[in-house]
Amino acid sequence: MATKKAITKKPKGIPKSPDSVPDSPTRWMPRGNIGARLPNVKTGFKTECIIPAASSIVPFSSSLALHPIAESLERRLSVLSELHTTPQVISNPNAMPWSSHVLMEMVAIDGKRKIGSGWVIGPRTIITAGHCVYDGGWMREILITPGGHGSQFTKRIRGIHWNTTDDWINGSTSALRESADVGVVYLDQDISIDTGILKYATYSDSVISRIPAGRISVAGFPADPYGTFLADSGTLRGYTASHLIYDIQTYKGQSGAPVLYWERDDSPTVIGIHHWDVTNNLNRAIRITPEAASLLLNWTA
Repeated sequence: MATKKAITKKPKGIPKSPDSVPDSPTRWMPRGNIGARLPNVKTGFKTECIIPAASSIVPFSSSLALHPIAESLERRLSVLSELHTTPQVISNPNAMPWSSHVLMEMVAIDGKRKIGSGWVIGPRTIITAGHCVYDGGWMREILITPGGHGSQFTKRIRGIHWNTTDDWINGSTSALRESADVGVVYLDQDISIDTGILKYATYSDSVISRIPAGRISVAGFPADPYGTFLADSGTLRGYTASHLIYDIQTYKGQSGAPVLYWERDDSPTVIGIHHWDVTNNLNRAIRITPEAASLLLNWTA
């Protein structure tokens, strides 16, 4: 077996700066009210939680219309083997942005143990995929470790409250459910002073379609081999109103990981939440749309 290369800053293959600067996105920076109460979940979103709550947010919009980037799908699939990179082990999980990625260990409603990924959006708030908090029933227990095993966090941190969207649980179609596969986990302590907080943004179609090749990455915690923290970089291959599609290699356990866009100054911005595969070679994320950003903002504590 080939030895995996270690990285300390960003996945191999991400160039320095693109020749052109993309349009300025609308920024949705996390709030950061350390003493804030746990936010409620508004109308249209599930109120049954570990700690019951009531509230709601702007519902997700969904569309199945695929907007390919550049070539045809057939051509893109044929060249994936040439463009694909090899996932790399994160060697310094205590450095940003890796420190703000979290390993999630869950106990499902049937008692089975599951692995997921997430990211720090606020002092006590973790964003992940909806199926990492509700998968045929609410998770019975969620423990998180920022940076995973080998980080400065030697003890797991217990989630005290988690939630998802009503559409993920009760959506009338699979497309509707998959467009709302977003979840949140709240902690009983502020971890951001040690982990940092990832910024996120919503971009227009025109900006998304012009993101240069090789400038997005996904890092998370595969279930097998357990305990690893892997990152891979790649290229956007298409998008819809609610999803991003890319050629980045991922594994089970990385659902909920942030999709990072490495901008002109090499600073990472979250533009999606990894959650699904499309084919053996293409994977998909929930896109950070204005509606999604509104949800994240209201969930942040």
